[in-house]
Amino acid sequence: MSERPLFPGTWASDGTCREVDPELFFPIHANDYTHAKAKAVCAKCPVVAPCLEWALDNESHGVWGGTSPAEREAFGKAAWFVAGVRQIPNDSEAKRLASRELDRKIHTLRLGGMTHSEVAVSLGMGEGAVMKRIERAAVAARRTA
Repeated sequence: MSERPLFPGTWASDGTCREVDPELFFPIHANDYTHAKAKAVCAKCPVVAPCLEWALDNESHGVWGGTSPAEREAFGKAAWFVAGVRQIPNDSEAKRLASRELDRKIHTLRLGGMTHSEVAVSLGMGEGAVMKRIERAAVAARRTA
């Protein structure tokens, strides 16, 4: 029986996370705010993609690859991603839910202190697209208030 390595691969030594306290990625009381702070570090990381790929198969705790444990569980091993959000082709309900998930992710990253530009880079989107989603969410929030 082979043991899982402590560090998942050679890419891990290049992770931005190695420069900060591990407690940030494994908080005792995790919530959207604590996850957003860790994800802000991931957003600037050059190895976020291999980190996420490794975490989908190997990690059920902590923030890895810019995702929380719940996000990784929801993505599943068979998911494919666009802008960090699970996508399911030819299913309008799933696409609508993925759009909501992207809006929630943008909101969480902004609450974590990221600028519009940083959010755009971390999600692989244009800054204009991020701004439009934020504006649309604000309009919807005013309608329901």
